[in-house]
Amino acid sequence: MNPSAPDLIRAVAQCLARDILPRFETANWTASNVRSCLALLAHLEDRVASEGPMLHVDNQRLRDLLGEAARAPGVAAGLAADIDAALAAHRADGGYPPVAELAAANDAYRDLLERYIAGAAALRRAAGASRTPLDEAIRAHLIATAPLDFAPMARAAAMPAI
Repeated sequence: MNPSAPDLIRAVAQCLARDILPRFETANWTASNVRSCLALLAHLEDRVASEGPMLHVDNQRLRDLLGEAARAPGVAAGLAADIDAALAAHRADGGYPPVAELAAANDAYRDLLERYIAGAAALRRAAGASRTPLDEAIRAHLIATAPLDFAPMARAAAMPAI
């Protein structure tokens, strides 16, 4: 599609920066609001371009981890059933789903992963056991994906102070 979503966002930001902001530089509150809008537009421009692919990759990793978590020894039957239901409900049907569907699946997967982590930790404490390979895989996933949650904000953070 022409123009693309990032192109449209960039055009709005350029208009605000070039035509609107200079008219309000002496009106501190208005200029501050415009600079805030520019920072949000910078974030949105980056996010629009990267959100779908990032969610797609994260969802696949979470699906793999949750599939293993549902079969882990000692996992609560209700949690296993919830995981199976979520994996079935958000199954990709060959096409690339819209970002809204990817985001909904990602939220569901992350909620279930948090429930699994809490339950697994309680089981380990009760049994005096150490981390399992699945626990280590989940930990590695969380460490690897934490910077991705904030990556689109990097450019927005570089905007002038409000």
